[in-house]
Amino acid sequence: MSVEKRKAESDMDFTARACASTYAMLAGIWALLLTLWVHSAQRHTAGAWNGVAATGSTLAFVLLWIGCFRISIRQNTLSYRSLFGGTKRLDWDEIERSEIKVNATKAFGPVCQLALWPEPITQKKPIVINMKVFSTADLNRVLDFLGPKLKTKRRFSLTSAD
Repeated sequence: MSVEKRKAESDMDFTARACASTYAMLAGIWALLLTLWVHSAQRHTAGAWNGVAATGSTLAFVLLWIGCFRISIRQNTLSYRSLFGGTKRLDWDEIERSEIKVNATKAFGPVCQLALWPEPITQKKPIVINMKVFSTADLNRVLDFLGPKLKTKRRFSLTSAD
């Protein structure tokens, strides 16, 4: 891809946040549990208010955690932010390659991930993006930005990276 075309494509600012289905699935589970605890507490069940507090705190944490996920593309720079990983940035020219991976063998980290490998000369660490929390449309825009640096097929699902 020519430098002019890459420049024209990346002039557009783009920010992806966690999609609504992520909020619905993860926060919905805790909200349902919180509703059950509140109902139990209103019926004067012993210790139920402790359950309300614990579940409400967990729901608040889950909402904070989901809200921190962000992918931004600004002027040929991709940045990824998560609650535990902080913000990491790579310029397009610093990316050696990228690949979509399904990694179910590690105890921690995303199962469906987009790994960005920097050029060795930059001495930067790879960026691993949790793909599950973003919409397919947003991920496709990120993959468009990566262009020829993406070394795996663009198709992905929860069970494989076909």
